[in-house]
Amino acid sequence: MEFEWNLLPDDAKNTQNSVPAHNVLRFLKFSESNYEAPDYIKDLEEKGRRGDRILMRGVQTGSARVTAKIADRVYEVCLYLKITVTKKCIL
Repeated sequence: MEFEWNLLPDDAKNTQNSVPAHNVLRFLKFSESNYEAPDYIKDLEEKGRRGDRILMRGVQTGSARVTAKIADRVYEVCLYLKITVTKKCIL
């Protein structure tokens, strides 16, 4: 199943001192990593799409918001996840 993932600024932070979200985190393809992806994720990545599993890499300390929703318009569900990168970590 295809998901739409977005990287957004953290609205809870002071916008004058905040770092742009793409400077805090970046999406990482499974094909660019040492992790093995399920076949359906590989198929989606080959088409430039994302599934229900993603990898993210911390770029620098800061705060960002990641949103995901099922790409099929039949579903109106949107999940929210807030990630604060404080140092290198594996989640």
